[in-house]
Amino acid sequence: MKTAYFAGGCFWCITPTFEAIEGVSSVVSGYCGGDEVNPTYADVKAQKTGHRETIKIEYDETKADYSRLLEIYLSSVDPYDAEGQFIDKGFSYTLAIYYTDDEQKKEVDRQIADLKAISSMEVCIAVEPFKAFYDAEEYHQDYHLKNPEAFEKELIESGRKIDYELVNAQLQALVEDNKYTISNLSNASALIYDSLDRLNWAGFYLMEDGKLILGPFQGKVACMEIPVGKGVCGTAVAKDETQLVADVHKFPGHIACDSASNSEIVVPIHKDGKIYGVLDIDSPYLNRFSEHDKAGLEKFVSILEKCGIK
Repeated sequence: MKTAYFAGGCFWCITPTFEAIEGVSSVVSGYCGGDEVNPTYADVKAQKTGHRETIKIEYDETKADYSRLLEIYLSSVDPYDAEGQFIDKGFSYTLAIYYTDDEQKKEVDRQIADLKAISSMEVCIAVEPFKAFYDAEEYHQDYHLKNPEAFEKELIESGRKIDYELVNAQLQALVEDNKYTISNLSNASALIYDSLDRLNWAGFYLMEDGKLILGPFQGKVACMEIPVGKGVCGTAVAKDETQLVADVHKFPGHIACDSASNSEIVVPIHKDGKIYGVLDIDSPYLNRFSEHDKAGLEKFVSILEKCGIK
């Protein structure tokens, strides 16, 4: 068995991500990085110990390699926040990777360098040699299993998970009694841009003359036209299915309207049995969008199809 140590903010929130990975045998919540022996949660949270909330991952290296675990870690946190993670602020919630040998250190340095090169942003992750790990109190272990409702609430209130029930209810209220499509799409793009974090563009492309034409949006100046089958938006139309893209730079034929974009989700919109256009959302973060976002945004689009597009 091999071991990896990642500090990713609240340890409750990142544990389930790694428990679901084949080859991972255990994920333990605890404290790492400081010098105090056997610290308590209260002291760590009060920033008295020099420790960070950390998870210890034990894994079978024949089934899960360190490189893949590190990729998942980097896609599960906000690597550009120097003050903590999401709503949790303070040193104990800042990011750190504790390496156990030179091979881990080399891989960490490589992936962080790649992240810096792609984003052109400062990566705020401490990279430190492993010293000691102290298990957190028992009630912290597998918190998501012991307290599923409280855990779900924590994810939403912390900003790690979008409350799409609320967002979609707000959209319904905005569009159901308004007869002007352009107003509905304008408000829908503003709602998305305000409700989702870590975005740099949100808006619509609409079908006209056999191609996608720029519609209402929030963000920087964008491409005016996109051919069907080209880029992420054109592919969503050609395939008539949502495109969830973790890294746009690896997407064949990606159209770089905004060089800051690193991940993207595009959802087709229908009217009278035909594709009317797409909802397009970009982020400067890699792997920003999840299956949770996909389900929530497809519901968002279905509301527009039913009562927002006249």
